[in-house]
Amino acid sequence: MDAHMVSVTMRPRVIPKRLSARPGTPAAVLALATALLAGCAGPATQPRTDPEPAPETTQEQSLRPIPDVGHLVPKPEPDEADKVVVVKSLRQLRLLADGEVFRTYEVSLGREPKGDKLWEGDGRTPEGHYTLDFKNENSDFYRSIRVSYPNQQDWREARAIGVHPGSNIMIHGLKPEFADIGKGHLRQDWTEGCIAVTNRQIDEIWSLVPVGTPIEIRP
Repeated sequence: MDAHMVSVTMRPRVIPKRLSARPGTPAAVLALATALLAGCAGPATQPRTDPEPAPETTQEQSLRPIPDVGHLVPKPEPDEADKVVVVKSLRQLRLLADGEVFRTYEVSLGREPKGDKLWEGDGRTPEGHYTLDFKNENSDFYRSIRVSYPNQQDWREARAIGVHPGSNIMIHGLKPEFADIGKGHLRQDWTEGCIAVTNRQIDEIWSLVPVGTPIEIRP
């Protein structure tokens, strides 16, 4: 060898241990595997974490709207009614205070429930605007509250056809011998024109409806 030539020592190529050539493994396959591992061997990336929201300040908490729960608190029931409404078609008697119904009762009506009362003995419950003007503790039908029927219009209509309009229309309970029937009396309309409820119900109505309370009887 020429003395002026530099001696070069050839280093053998180092193949990573885990990718050392197996007998019969092509060099191109090893090169590709090495490149893929180089991409995966980069610095580990920490998972992204969003910063936690800052806690609310005392001022922000104080500005939160207070939920309205007033509608969840039941209103106290009125001590008494200022109006009574009877709806004949629904067989209902309603107690009202300040325009709102606070109690409802099922009722039986006169044996001829349809139509306005015209004369005594027609078996109809009158329709119109009246007053509950008297309470009878010793009624034949366990307590009764009288409806101020007939009014002037009822008299005029009755005289026009030559009849008497009738009287003594009551809200009342049941006779003592039928007191145990209770709501069984609702199976049919059976009065002579009155408005009938159970004895327990007339006790409630008695205590809640003062004399002088207006009553409206609707068809």
